[in-house]
Parts: sequence; structure tokens; C-alpha cells
Amino acid sequence: MSINNGMVTTCSADDGVNASLDDGLADQNASPSITINGGIVKVYADADGLDSNGNLIIIGGMVVGIGSGGMLQIPTVGQGWVQQNVMVKAQDQVKVTDSNDAEVVSLMAEQAATSLFVSTPKITEGQTYKVVGFLGS
Repeated sequence: MSINNGMVTTCSADDGVNASLDDGLADQNASPSITINGGIVKVYADADGLDSNGNLIIIGGMVVGIGSGGMLQIPTVGQGWVQQNVMVKAQDQVKVTDSNDAEVVSLMAEQAATSLFVSTPKITEGQTYKVVGFLGS
């Protein structure tokens, strides 16, 4: 599965974006993958936000996943990312800041959640980031 630019928003009672193979139809050499090449991707899920039974590749754009899934899916290749367990309610504001408290991304939680994932070119591997949540208005 590939997402190439544009704006994508998913809301799901299960996995938000899922790449897997049907065992009965699967090519033995195939590997499922999710590749995000740019754009803005927002995933709100009651289970896993991004669930690839193979590779997760994020090369560009901004990806925000917020939900209650228990399986953390981290990128195998690509740009920087932050994942944090959170306790937010629907309409709470969530902000990711860098080590200088500069805002990297800010969003409103569309649903109650226990997990947050953010990937953007503004996040650099090896740097420190924090996730701050506060009540919505």
C-alpha cells in the first residue's frame, strides 16, 4: 500500500491502515508494506493506527496516529518519528515540542486515546522531544 501526497484521514473501529497478506493468495516471496511518500496522513483508530505485517516506510509528509491499539508499529525506514503512551480525551489538545520547547506539531485529539505516533521532517533522530496534552476548550 502506498500513499503519495494528498490529504488522507481515516477513522476506524479497528486498524486504521493495514497491510497484510491473505495466506491463501499470498506469494511466498511477497512482503506487505505501507509506504508514505508525502502528504498529510491522520489516522484515528480504536486498534492499531498503522499496521503492516511487513515494512512501514515513511519518507515524507506528516503522519499523525492516535488511538488505543496495543501494538506499536514503528517505521523500518524513513524520517524521524515520536511515539508516546498518552491519556487524552476527545477534544484534548496534544502538542509535541523539541528540547527548546519549540512546537513541532499541535493537534486536537478526535477521540480518547492511549497512544500517539507522529512523524514529520521536523523530527530528527537523536534529538529529544516531549508530548504535552492539555484539556480542550
